[in-house]
Amino acid sequence: MIKGNSTEKCGGGIYCKISSNAIIRNNIITKNHAIGGGGGIACRDSRPEIINNVITGNSADSMGGGLHFEKDGNALVCNSIILGNGLYSGYEISMDGGYPEFKYCNMPKAMDGEGNIEAEPYFRNAEIGDFHLMSVSCGDRLDSPCIDAGDPDIHDDSLGCDAGLGTNCSDMGAFGGNRIDIYKTVGSSSVITPAGDSEK
Repeated sequence: MIKGNSTEKCGGGIYCKISSNAIIRNNIITKNHAIGGGGGIACRDSRPEIINNVITGNSADSMGGGLHFEKDGNALVCNSIILGNGLYSGYEISMDGGYPEFKYCNMPKAMDGEGNIEAEPYFRNAEIGDFHLMSVSCGDRLDSPCIDAGDPDIHDDSLGCDAGLGTNCSDMGAFGGNRIDIYKTVGSSSVITPAGDSEK
């Protein structure tokens, strides 16, 4: 959970910069704010993999409430839910020289890409921070359209009400896919730079 961070620059939750090819996977990134671009994540001159994340409820005063890419910020964004972020000029995602690839994401229709949808994700209870997907088999009132809607080349490593749902086809969001141990922070923005680079 990367929550409640802020910055006067870019990347309220995470700032990837200077050739940092980070792997950002299985996170909930919410309620972060940037005065610059990218309330949730900003990428500058970097090529991270942003896979199986929930990016929602973030905001920015300048560009891209959810995501912002600039100066060769060419990320792969896959199996993620990017909705409900503060808008900039009608978009949750902004690009200023960056050319990310989006595929199998639940995100605004303005962004093209293979397998992308725009639909209400139906989280169990986002108001109290439960971003699991609704599933009838888990006692919820309906099934989320994000279940089994992810990249067919990625599979849920475990199934159950607290993990992937449906079949072992990957879900969009933070709880599906091949999960790995992740870096977690609450209270301060994460700046990811190459080893040996002391710039903050």
